[in-house]
Amino acid sequence: MYVPDAARLRISDPERRKMNGLQSDCIAEVTPSGAVVWDWKSHDHLDLDGWCRNDPSSNWIHFNHIQPLPENRWYDAGDLRFKPGNILVSGRSLGFIFIIEKETGEIVWRYYGDYNGGLSGQHSPLMIGKGYPGEGNILVYDNGQSPLRQDMHGGRTYILEINPSSSGIVWAYSGGDGYYRPYRFFSPYGGHCVRLPNGNTLATETMSNRAFEVTMEGEIVWEHVGNPDNIELTMCARRIPYDACPQLAALPKPRETEVVPPAHAILKPKNPIQRTE
Repeated sequence: MYVPDAARLRISDPERRKMNGLQSDCIAEVTPSGAVVWDWKSHDHLDLDGWCRNDPSSNWIHFNHIQPLPENRWYDAGDLRFKPGNILVSGRSLGFIFIIEKETGEIVWRYYGDYNGGLSGQHSPLMIGKGYPGEGNILVYDNGQSPLRQDMHGGRTYILEINPSSSGIVWAYSGGDGYYRPYRFFSPYGGHCVRLPNGNTLATETMSNRAFEVTMEGEIVWEHVGNPDNIELTMCARRIPYDACPQLAALPKPRETEVVPPAHAILKPKNPIQRTE
């Protein structure tokens, strides 16, 4: 939808105020029959003057991921901000993630970050569910595209695990430190990360058509790189069991082959990043 005229007139920048086609993202809950039972409009809750000066397009919010919060330890301990069912949202162009209180529509939690300048073009914030290592923490894919606060963040993507109660960094992965691990992964657009039951993190490097699994110590234990000539980019990767659905369960078990990395591969970092909790 577009920002209504009444809301657009509140913008202080005159050029921005008269921009045609200024978009306003909307989140809606829809029943199977198509009835809208809950919605949330950006222009009613977000600062219309808070757009990114590095990316002055009409798409000033660009929601790229939402998640109803799962059951979590923070709510169990009495923190109402993290009530299951509240909505975790990523606004790529805003440079922060936030949580909407479902009952009131109010924003009850925001995270801009301060890791090498804070979030920039981020994707895929997900609160880790109960039973998984790091449960209750939030994983976010921090792209490093068009840095908003610190130039050194540009051209570097980070996977961050955040304690939402303290907003502290629990774990971070950058793919390299420039010396021991010269390869620094980077995807200016797209990208996804998810915690696996074994404690590893599965992520994609969208613009390189790559998916990989990394340990808490920063070791790559599995990866797949698609054909670089293929225009279909790897936006998201999920691990599913062989019997995830009846159709898969009916197939023969796939042949499993041990993967032997080439001799030149640098897989075990000399300076691993450790968890802080």
